[in-house]
Parts: sequence; structure tokens; C-alpha cells
Amino acid sequence: AELLATDKPHIRALLFGPSQVREIVRRPFFAKILDQGFAADATGGSFIPQSEVNLIENWWERGGYNAVGRNAIERQRAIVELATARARNLSQPIKLSQINAACIAQVSQFIEDGILQQVRTGHSVRFAHDIFFEWGYFHVLADRSEGWLDEVRACGEPPAVARVVELFSQSEYTHSKEWAGPLSRAAASGMR
Repeated sequence: AELLATDKPHIRALLFGPSQVREIVRRPFFAKILDQGFAADATGGSFIPQSEVNLIENWWERGGYNAVGRNAIERQRAIVELATARARNLSQPIKLSQINAACIAQVSQFIEDGILQQVRTGHSVRFAHDIFFEWGYFHVLADRSEGWLDEVRACGEPPAVARVVELFSQSEYTHSKEWAGPLSRAAASGMR
């Protein structure tokens, strides 16, 4: 951590911050994300995550990297589409023929940013890391709002989305005044 802090001083406070932050930031993957532009928020202040949900929200606001305005929104919509496609067939790459033209327009940028990788050039891609799929699928659930259980059903309730549901529930508990209702619906759903 000291070597990394010396090399990347803008994340020193995170590397030696509160224990729950250190636990996240000292993982090489998260340190890489923070180094790629997540250290400063849009107002120039310091971004100090308290949880992985904070990292997800910051990543999302920037369209998965460091985008702003319309570009960030277009990237966000593409992330949702790609994560939805991936959830429907977890064992296979995402076929470009299954996504819309606006999403395809973002693919090369996502590859450059390290979010996606080519599987078969011009035909299929995959998320470069499971975390990117999980963070994207988090926003698929957020997009579905109260229908998030239906979304999980639609992808077959795979165990691979359990961590996403956990992260989504943490976010809902923190942000929603009515978290007890969704909790009751989930408990009564009979789902895994």
C-alpha cells in the first residue's frame, strides 16, 4: 500500500483511510479504477468511497470511465443494455447482433477504457472483469425499479447475480425510505 501511495499520491488518503475503505481500495482492481480518474469528483473535490456501492455510483455517473453530459448518459444506457444481454446468457459472450446501434457505437470506447474485451472481432464482446458486469447489472436492477425481482426472474435467477442483489439491497436500504416493502416482496417471492 505504501509503494502504491508513493506512486499514486492522489489515492493515499484512501489507501490509509477508514478500514472499510482500505479493504476496498487496497484490492488491485479497485485501486486501478480509482487511479483512472475516480480520485476527483466532477467538482474537483476528493471522492472518498465508504463502500463498494459508492464506487458503483461514482463509476456510473462517469459513464463507466470519465465521461460527462450526453456522452455519460449514452454510455450508461449502453452499459445497461450490455449487462442485460450478459445476464440472459452468462456462459456466452455478448453477441453484437443482439444489441442496438446506439450501444454498438459505444463498444469501441468501452474496449479502449478496459470495460469490454473483444471475443470475436466484429461479432462478440465480454466484460473485461466480472465487476464491470456486476456494476452494470446493478443499474439494470435500478432501472427496473420495483420490477427488479422480475428482472432477476427473467435471467433465470442465476447464483452469479446474488452479489449484485446484495449490493442493490445495500443501496436501496441507504437511499429508499420505503425499503421494508421491497424486502417483504423479495421474502414472499419464493425466489432463490
